[in-house]
Amino acid sequence: MRVIEFCGTPGCGKTTLCDLLTDELKAKGFTANNYNELKGSVSKAFFRYLFKKGFFGSCMRSMFVMGFPNRDRIVYGIKIAVVRCQLDEWSKSGKIDYLLFDEGILQYITTLSHGKAIANLEKLPKVLKPIYESPDTSVISCSVDIDTNIERLKKRGNKGDRYLIGEAEQQKANLELKDKNIQAVIAYFAPANLIKIDTASSDALKEITGFVLKDQ
Repeated sequence: MRVIEFCGTPGCGKTTLCDLLTDELKAKGFTANNYNELKGSVSKAFFRYLFKKGFFGSCMRSMFVMGFPNRDRIVYGIKIAVVRCQLDEWSKSGKIDYLLFDEGILQYITTLSHGKAIANLEKLPKVLKPIYESPDTSVISCSVDIDTNIERLKKRGNKGDRYLIGEAEQQKANLELKDKNIQAVIAYFAPANLIKIDTASSDALKEITGFVLKDQ
């Protein structure tokens, strides 16, 4: 099973490209699924995997490294633990050629920072690193210019989105911080397979598809 994880600021186009790539891979005869369509209940999965050795503790440590626990840190700490365990299960099942994430572990870690610059990355648990050292994991780093990013967020209709609150300069500063945190996390985990994509490019899907299938 190959894992494809999209990273990028909210509204930059991760989900759109993830869905398009899923359809493209299926059209080429592969079994490909978006993780969000498969995971079911996060709470059930969490309790199912709660006592899996090593996974839960390491992912909870990720939460504490980023600061005092709050609602976001608890929720995303749980999500990291669940994803880490389920990756192992699905990989062993052999039922899926490609498992795609429009938000995955790297994105969740940036959310643990809760709107602050990420520090102490070196204290994150090492158990997560082998995922990104594997040649079977690809990371798609998505970006778009900030004005386009904000317009896309507005079109989504999420009026309470933290990236749409405040003056225009504050909105831009929040998105720039999010992107900086994402790039810091990507650099720390140093994926073996990484591509950076401008989601506004008309060739974005073609570039990603070629990157994902380069060894097929």
